[in-house]
Amino acid sequence: MFKIPKTTASVLACSFLIASCQSPAEAQSKKRIDEIVRNTPALYKVSWEVCGTTIASFTRKLRNQCQKGSKFVWGPAGEYEIVRTNNYTTGIDIHLFVKSRGCLILGNPTAVGFYKMKGFYLGRRDEEATLPKPTANVKVEQLSTQQKRQAIADFITKPAEVSIQGIASEFDCQSKESWQKN
Repeated sequence: MFKIPKTTASVLACSFLIASCQSPAEAQSKKRIDEIVRNTPALYKVSWEVCGTTIASFTRKLRNQCQKGSKFVWGPAGEYEIVRTNNYTTGIDIHLFVKSRGCLILGNPTAVGFYKMKGFYLGRRDEEATLPKPTANVKVEQLSTQQKRQAIADFITKPAEVSIQGIASEFDCQSKESWQKN
């Protein structure tokens, strides 16, 4: 039989004990996450690729670009709409809306409706005839309970992501009705 020295056994026992313990804050956070997972509807990941957009900066315009992104929304989710608008200056924008109960980034689920995922710049109105027709590939997938738990944990413990320009839009995830009023 193989014998382990008492000091080695003591060190191993302490290591296992320390590794298995959670701090009170971690235990409270886990309890909070479990409660949210139990008391909220299914969570869906909405992924998109919108093509035919223009990425503009002060020095140049990149036309006919594809932009990808994703958001977590409360279910049920599925249907989507693309809404075209004229922006405040001389441009044309499109906006992607998905039917759901709101976004995880807003906290609690709300009423079923269309919620804005993102807006995209197409180009100038005086160039409308030459602009490419935008296309959207939208994928909506329901998360497993474990994926939902992880998404909620990440939302609670990690800072929110910002847009490419470094500014998060206050209108992202706004209901279509509220958005139309602005």
